[in-house]
Amino acid sequence: MRLKTFLEEHAKQIKKMIFVEMNFSGQMQELVSNKCLLNDKKRVKKISNIRKYTLYPIFLEEIKA
Repeated sequence: MRLKTFLEEHAKQIKKMIFVEMNFSGQMQELVSNKCLLNDKKRVKKISNIRKYTLYPIFLEEIKA
């Protein structure tokens, strides 16, 4: 619930939200989106994801690309 409160308080400052996870099904993104009500129409274009299933680490360069 702290995350939901934080997102609500800083909604105008958040320009983009990227979910980075090692799970091909996007379970973390789904859970956070449902619990924090991120599926709102005004946030759809702000949310993206990076998923990697190779078991190798995710490096900063991959996120910035």
